[in-house]
Amino acid sequence: MNSAQVSVVKLWSVDQFAKVENIGSIKFIKIDVQGYELPVCLGMQQTLVDHPDVAIAIEYAPAAMVDLGFEPQELLQFFQTRNYLIYILSLKGDLTPASPDLIQQKATERGYVDLICSKKDLTA
Repeated sequence: MNSAQVSVVKLWSVDQFAKVENIGSIKFIKIDVQGYELPVCLGMQQTLVDHPDVAIAIEYAPAAMVDLGFEPQELLQFFQTRNYLIYILSLKGDLTPASPDLIQQKATERGYVDLICSKKDLTA
């Protein structure tokens, strides 16, 4: 007999959370949602406008995104169209400015690549 339980959990977008909790300043957001990064980002559009200095860390795993029905390039375009610089975060913590081709190459090598998105030049 399977005793699995189902729990109902309220889902909040980042925008809703920031508004309801009256968050004054946001400098860093880490997103680790196993392929659901694009919907999370779509739910934080106002937060990005309200907090232009925020840096966002994401794990870019194209295969997981495709498995869930998302187009991986749309996540990169989300940040590019908002004038974010995208960096690859190495295992040693170094940041490398990233082009879509380099991101794809690194993601292919390991199955994913850690990215930092910021409107500021983080390599200066």
